[in-house]
Amino acid sequence: MKPKAESRNTRRLLLLFRSSEMHSSKSIPRKPWSRLSAFKKAFCFVLMSCTLSVLANPVEAILLSLPKYDNIRENMPDSNVTRIENVDVVTSTNGQNLSFCHLAVMLPFSQIPPGAPGRVPFPHGYESAFAASLAAHHLNTGDGTVVPEVAGLNNRCNVRFTVEFFDTELSQSRAVKEVISILDRKPPLGRLPSAFIGNTRSAVSMATSVVTGLAGYPQISPISVSSELDDRSQHPLFGRNIPSTDGFALPIVRFFREILDARHLGIVHNNDGYGNAYARAVLKAAQEYAPDLKIKFIDIPVQAKPEDYAKAISFLKSTKFRFFFATVLNINYEPLMEEAYHQSIAGNGLHNWMFSTSIERALKSQYDRGSPLHLATKGVTMINIMGGKSGMPVHDAFEKSWNDLNNPDDIAYISSKLPQYINEPDYDNTAFISNAFFDTKGGTVGPFVYDVAVSLGLAACAAAGKKGETESLHFDGPSHFHELLDTTFEGATGKIVLEKDTASRDPSSALFELLNVVEDRNYETNEKVHMIKNRPYIFEDAIWNKVAPLLFNDGTG
Repeated sequence: MKPKAESRNTRRLLLLFRSSEMHSSKSIPRKPWSRLSAFKKAFCFVLMSCTLSVLANPVEAILLSLPKYDNIRENMPDSNVTRIENVDVVTSTNGQNLSFCHLAVMLPFSQIPPGAPGRVPFPHGYESAFAASLAAHHLNTGDGTVVPEVAGLNNRCNVRFTVEFFDTELSQSRAVKEVISILDRKPPLGRLPSAFIGNTRSAVSMATSVVTGLAGYPQISPISVSSELDDRSQHPLFGRNIPSTDGFALPIVRFFREILDARHLGIVHNNDGYGNAYARAVLKAAQEYAPDLKIKFIDIPVQAKPEDYAKAISFLKSTKFRFFFATVLNINYEPLMEEAYHQSIAGNGLHNWMFSTSIERALKSQYDRGSPLHLATKGVTMINIMGGKSGMPVHDAFEKSWNDLNNPDDIAYISSKLPQYINEPDYDNTAFISNAFFDTKGGTVGPFVYDVAVSLGLAACAAAGKKGETESLHFDGPSHFHELLDTTFEGATGKIVLEKDTASRDPSSALFELLNVVEDRNYETNEKVHMIKNRPYIFEDAIWNKVAPLLFNDGTG
């Protein structure tokens, strides 16, 4: 029988292996290749395939355009830089013009929790930094790997994109201070932005978008949801890549009424812009879609005291309801649920609690077995907007591009631009960046920020193009924002469609998921119990679809 022809790769591997035999130490007896067993040949083949793969595909930097355009802008003589409307127009020595759209990314990179000894990292800022940088590079190079509409953009648009990051610390005052500081820069010495990306907390977005709007700069948030931000008289240039609380309310109401068959719902919420808007939105949706669902409310301050929790839980207990929805912050979760346990409306298998994802970071991976928090937490659910899902081509492409950023050069570049804390030498602002960070596939915020940055980029080029061929290098904030409202594409988080009257994302273009916190039986001990989050339901096209069992507090499904 004639032997099968060897492939090119096979021949390369065999040559590499045989070469290694010839250069091996004479003192160690070697079997010739022909006498090795089939298993050993296969093992060697796999080992050498991996070796050749690494040699042929070294880890290389992706974000090459960003330091390139940073250097061009920063090293250009002041006389060659002209601020026209919302962009810097740079004229090279040979007379060629290029405009720079500078994106200021303002999200929380850290926080100082009440009672904590010091600063701790916050993931949203880091996710945003990498996602915005990736989007800016794709815009600069016309790379349509993720979003096809970006392909060839660099050939038809003379706008280039740069980014900077600053830390809002989840604080309205800190964020407003940073915005004012940036807008106070004097061109051409300082780099003014063309638009802002941020924030996460609605209260922070509400504070900053008043300032950015008055100054004539678009501000686009990845995940601020308060419906109060829909008020264009107060926030004229604010938009978001996420539905408002009105959009979140529909899946919440439908889940309680249609899936759980609830007729009564108690709501506890923070007394701030986010919490108040959320509660009103749920009530409005119930009146329209579930008029037989009776709702009662109670609010608590963001910086609640023990007596505030006791009063709120006492009110909920007095309703004799079994179903509760809470939209509170991370710092409120544990004291709220401990009080609910002590007043017997959580942890006894008789009540069902759903939360907004504003408490997600308060959930621990393990609890002391039998503790109030363990008993109250098991079975709780969270409503969350999804940043896309596996099987969506654009989302899958984003995840691959995200993983490609895990290389020393790109990490070093982004790390060099992270917010600095010169008065806190013990705080490492890069420690959060690890393999585990990249394993999150963009995390909660990354896919949304990527889509926001791409939206701003496509809109910038459209706004510049409307000026005509001779003036296609600049645009102002209102025209940039107007083009943004007309920008539609398939993004990492799904189809991007903004409502014209509110500049919020159309809820029908978004995906929602229900997360269920349950005990992980594979990692339990006598003293500790581990908790994981499952996804039993997905809300798509205005319908809840069951994809896995939902487990209640009493362990039943």
